[in-house]
Amino acid sequence: MGTEIELKLLIDRASLAKLRRHPLVKSLCGSKPVRQKLHSVYFDTPEQDLRRNGVALRLRRAGSRWTQTVKGGGRVQAGLHQREEVEARVAANVPDFDKIVDPGLLRLFTRELRHRLRPAFVTDFWRTAWLLEFPQGERVELALDLGEIRAGDGRAAIGELELELKAGSTARLFEFALELQQDIPLRIENRSKADRGYGLLNPAGPPVLRAAPPRLSRRMGANEALREILWECLTHLQDNANGVLYGAVPESLHQMRVAVRRLLSALRLAGSVAAEAPPAEISEGLRWLMSEFGPARDWDVFLGETLPPILAHFSDHSGLAALRREVLGLRDASRQTAREAVGSQRYTRLVLAFGGWLAAERWGRSPGAPGAGPVTGLARDLLRTRHRQIVKRGKGLAGLDAGERHRLRIAAKKMRYSLEFFAGLYPRKAVDPYLKALTALQDRLGLLNDAAVTRSLLDGIELPRRDLAAAEARGIVAGWVECRAAQELRKMGKAWGNFKQSRAFW
Repeated sequence: MGTEIELKLLIDRASLAKLRRHPLVKSLCGSKPVRQKLHSVYFDTPEQDLRRNGVALRLRRAGSRWTQTVKGGGRVQAGLHQREEVEARVAANVPDFDKIVDPGLLRLFTRELRHRLRPAFVTDFWRTAWLLEFPQGERVELALDLGEIRAGDGRAAIGELELELKAGSTARLFEFALELQQDIPLRIENRSKADRGYGLLNPAGPPVLRAAPPRLSRRMGANEALREILWECLTHLQDNANGVLYGAVPESLHQMRVAVRRLLSALRLAGSVAAEAPPAEISEGLRWLMSEFGPARDWDVFLGETLPPILAHFSDHSGLAALRREVLGLRDASRQTAREAVGSQRYTRLVLAFGGWLAAERWGRSPGAPGAGPVTGLARDLLRTRHRQIVKRGKGLAGLDAGERHRLRIAAKKMRYSLEFFAGLYPRKAVDPYLKALTALQDRLGLLNDAAVTRSLLDGIELPRRDLAAAEARGIVAGWVECRAAQELRKMGKAWGNFKQSRAFW
């Protein structure tokens, strides 16, 4: 079983001529491109057992030749697809299970499952492929795919660039894509053609994906662990991009915003132990994303959490109805701003630059590098420092003003991210009590912060002058959130006490 490593990008048809005559492609390709028609049939059971097990079975015809491919496992990171695959020549357009010899796959392809396999969807496209030869001996196949995916009555256009690594470092894929993107608009594609085919069969829209725990072990060095953490955070960001562009904007946007915060937190940590600091454009790009995402998220919370109980209590108040209409317009405009940011070339460049920096793995290889020590030492020192910061910020809690409580909330949030990064290194029964107490404290602080954000949002809402109902509505909302904040403040003591009594497990 071999490993396929490729970077997938979307390209619009208006840029095809520029791609074909691009000087970078011409300079690296010593032969003419190869063009062929590819027809593929993907198989699964009616219950989609293969999809649920992360496996794809494809039969592809090129000319008169049929090839069977089974793909499974692997991961997708910032558009970089790495999957195990088994390919074999077959006689016709029906699966040949004798060609599947991998023990793990054989356990999945039981006799009963084989009998239930049916064609699920089809892809038809023209592929133009260039073999790029780099001066350092690296080889990359650049493939342009144009066609469509068909599943039942559903259709989806294919307009993709695939950069498949044939020899060399995966960093070369990101570096080449960045050079190409200077002249040609591109967008990263986390979905395979199989993913898109299943999307036509299951038209529920892009899923909302939460952060996955990084795959750490106590045997890792600090830098190796940090790269894994950063890859997972970057994957979390990109996994939710299609949701913002095409689907469930509020929750997908929230997850992208969380991913940016986690990335910034992990980057600060990486900068303290890595021999090679991350490029400035990465942290600057992340801060730009936060500025583009922030207003939409604030208005979503205002409309989805703050306003509903107030409207329910004052259901006949005309001023509140007018306030809500005004906020809906502000929310929609801020969502569009966030959507445009995710669809922009600046976003594409940020993710490609981040992926290229991580893939290069130039930091921390030598024994004397700052991050060459074990991950357990890094985790212990970080968690200890974060805990002390919370305790320091929370002294005299009852007398803290709004700004001081905000700084305490930020310290708790940093600790939460650090716990999520390193929790897998410790027994769950040791982590869970501390995490529960921290989460309760963070939730209380978050509700108090929501009240402060609401006050700021109210100041930015323009309502008709001399409209007494509108002015009253603003006052009702302000009073409501102040009352709620006072109630939460009274509960803070218990949450703070529980946190201080929780045992440090590191």
